[in-house]
Order: sequence, then structure tokens, then C-alpha cells
Amino acid sequence: WLDEMRKKSDALVLPGTWFDRVMAFVTPLSVVTGMGIGLSLCAPFFAYTGTRPVNVFYFFSVLVVVQMLLLFLLITLVVSAIFRKKVYGPLGAVYDLAALVVRRLAAMGLRRIDGHISGETRLALTASLGMIRAGSRRYGRVFFWPFFNLIQLLGIGVNLGILATILFRIIFFDTAFGWQSTLQMGSEFVYRAVTIISLPWSWFIPPEISHPGLAAIQGSRMILKEGVAVLATRDLVSWWPFLFLSVLFYGLIPRLLAWSWGRISLGRALARISFDTAPCRFLVQRLSAPRLRVETGPDGVGETLEPSPFLEDDFSPSSPTGGFLALLPEELFHLFDPSEFPDFIMARTGIRVERMEAMGLDPAGNEKMVSSFLENGGGGVLLVLEAWQPPIRETLGFISFIRSRGEKSCPLTVGLVGKPLGENPLTRVAAMDFELWRKKIGGLGDPGIMTLALVKS
Repeated sequence: WLDEMRKKSDALVLPGTWFDRVMAFVTPLSVVTGMGIGLSLCAPFFAYTGTRPVNVFYFFSVLVVVQMLLLFLLITLVVSAIFRKKVYGPLGAVYDLAALVVRRLAAMGLRRIDGHISGETRLALTASLGMIRAGSRRYGRVFFWPFFNLIQLLGIGVNLGILATILFRIIFFDTAFGWQSTLQMGSEFVYRAVTIISLPWSWFIPPEISHPGLAAIQGSRMILKEGVAVLATRDLVSWWPFLFLSVLFYGLIPRLLAWSWGRISLGRALARISFDTAPCRFLVQRLSAPRLRVETGPDGVGETLEPSPFLEDDFSPSSPTGGFLALLPEELFHLFDPSEFPDFIMARTGIRVERMEAMGLDPAGNEKMVSSFLENGGGGVLLVLEAWQPPIRETLGFISFIRSRGEKSCPLTVGLVGKPLGENPLTRVAAMDFELWRKKIGGLGDPGIMTLALVKS
């Protein structure tokens, strides 16, 4: 079935194709933009006339220490995620915080405009927010990692821009570096600090290149009243390899590792996607359910159930194997034939009804009935409701209760019927009534609820 749908959609540009095209454009753009930012950050440090060397402390603080702090924050989040086992990975805390802020801002915005919009617009906004929440719950990690990777590519570009600017100034200009501080800081302290900072590369790069020696540090200290004329050139140029390697090891390489980790995490998130959502489950049930065939012969009209033509011999559905509990309104329960209703539901939805029960006026009793059925191996719930009656808060609360039962969220299908005509409860649903229910249930933000009309329009 999926292969056939793909053939039909060859002439269409699917959302996934659009996403791939956008990412193919944005990915190099992020690197180029980052390089421009890195150039803009680094260039002012080299804008001097030759009388004032580049301030090593200032350069290191702005272009290296900030990146070290970001790296420390990343490691902290990784460690905390290992202990908390968050489903969104090492950046779960950031993701949760961002999601909370977005939800609060959305709720605040709805409250502010509540008196200035119509009820229909308010309902549409609530349904849209619910759809976003549902998508976030199901595919949050898949959408998170591409943006995470873009941020890392931006950081890679920033560091490439900084490194390119350093090399350009070193090759084509006579650039001097020095250090100064109002604090009473001795050369020995600075030497110990740069020795510790250069540990990641000092084990394979000669000491005279990996960082300035004690004599060079003493010779590059700038004293305001003496100026730069008394300082030796060999000491003033000894800092640039240290600064270059600092940006490389504390800026560029961590970003490359984070980007690689993001790529791997995206692949793992895609591999772990579960298609056990209500629309997918409904599709599988429809494709795997037997087809009802009606034939007219000498003996009259005969009905037979044939296996689905889409069903492979080794098909193993991921949906629950247990039957569904059909809950029907108490005032309509007696109108449904227990011998025909399960076959009708099987043909319409692919759901196997195991048991039919009437919903009473006691919410606690209804909840107890659902819990008992699911605890005894039930596969899900089919909730039959009259669409002409408005979706009140109690009904929506009962729907949320059903979804919260079981080891996993209980599969739930809401089947809507119209106003009964005489003894016939299976009537068409008005389009306006169906849209109202669809938006109200969509506002719950739950991807596991399937809403459909039991009688096709």
C-alpha cells in the first residue's frame, strides 16, 4: 500500500522532501554565517596601530573562556542526563525548559486575546496548540536534533572564522601580543595557568610552540608607563600559537564532536520512532482487517469475509492483540445489536470488539469498568459518542482518563454517530459537529486518540 501511495505521489513534493531541501540550503549557510560572526568578533582585537599589542587576557576571555564555559555547560547537562535518564537526551533540561516557556507564553497569549476573538477562532487556536503538543510528545527528539546540529555548525563556523582571522593577521601583518592586568599577578602565575590550559596539546607539540615560556611571558608584560618599545619582538609574537591552539582545542574540536554526536543521536532518534499512533494504528487495522464481500446468487444475497489483499503471510501487527471494549451511551445501548455491531466495527475500523458495555451516569463506575477491562488484558477502548451533543469538560476528562490507563497509554478510538432516527443509532454526523469534536479532542495534545465518524458521509 505504501509503495502504491509513493508511486501516486511522485509528482508531488512531500514534506520530507521540502525539509531535506531546506536543510541542504541552511546547513552551509549556518557555517558561512558562523564564519562571518567569527570574523566580526576577532577582527576588532587586531585593529591597532602598532603601539598597543593585542591584549592576550582580553582575547582569551572573550573568544576562548566563553567557549570553555559553554563546553562545561554541555558536559554538565550530559552528566545530569545520565543520572536522570531523560528521554530527550543530554539536553533534556534545556528542552523541557524551552517547552515550558513556550507553553506559558502560548497560554498567556490566549488569555490576552480571549476577549477579542470569536469562539471559532479560539477553538482553532486551541486545536493547533494541541497538535503541536502531540507532535512534540511523539517526535520531539527528531525535530530537536536537526536544530541542535545547526547550532553546532554555526559554532564551527565561528571558530573557523576566528582561526582564519588569526592566521591572516599573523601571515600578512606584524602582529604583537602582550598581557597586562591591574591585579597583582606575577609571571609565574600566568605561566602555570597557560601550562595547565595547554595540556590537551602540549604532550605532542613542542613546548616552545604549545605555549610561551616563563621568559617570554615576563618579556611580553605591558606596563602602561613604559609602553611597548622596551619589549622584545620574540616575546611579543610567542603568544599567537597558544591562542590559535586554544581556539582550536577549546572551540572548534568540541563543536565538531558535539555535531558528530548530534548526527548520531538524530539517526538513533529516527530509528526509535514508533508508528503506534492513532492514525497509523487505524491504517494498519483497516489494511489488515478482512474485507466484506456481498454476492447475489440463486440462494439470495450472501456475505463473506475475505482476507485483506495487503496482508503478507508473515504480517505481525504492532497494535495490541487484545480486543477492544466498546463503550456506548446508555440511552443508545439497547439500539445496537450485539451480534452485528462487532462485525460493523471490524469492517469500518478494523477494530475487534471483544465486549460491549453501556456508560452510566456514574463517572467512577465508568472509570472502574475501563480499568478492570484493561488490567485483564484488554487491547484498547472504542468510545461511541453522539456528535450532536457538545464535547463537555467531563467527557474530555474521561477521554484523558482512558488514555492514562494500562502499562502504556491505552489505544483509544472515539467513534461519533449522529442523532438516532427511530431505532437506527448509526446515522451520519453533521460536518460542523464532527469538526467541533475533532478540534476539541485535538486540543488535548494526545497523538494516541483517533477520532472518526462511524458512518461515512
